[in-house]
Amino acid sequence: MLRELVPPGRNYLTQLELFAYQHEVRLERLYDRFGTSSEHAESDRYALVRQPEGLIVLEQLTAARDDVFAAFDGEIGDHYLTDLAKAWGVRV
Repeated sequence: MLRELVPPGRNYLTQLELFAYQHEVRLERLYDRFGTSSEHAESDRYALVRQPEGLIVLEQLTAARDDVFAAFDGEIGDHYLTDLAKAWGVRV
């Protein structure tokens, strides 16, 4: 699924680093609220927040929401992506 999300080209790592830098405070809040040491850590509801791949998913939800939902369609439970999108503030 991630291969479908990552745009072609060698500059994606730079793009991802820029995203993390631009959204640093927002990401910190998200990880504090839904990450490994949060009250949600025992639940699988926000499992993507606790996965390294979650950063790529967040970046792509911001850049191309519809493409992310299409890439995940039927691959994992809908709630994983929907919960992450809602936590990030993306319309679902």
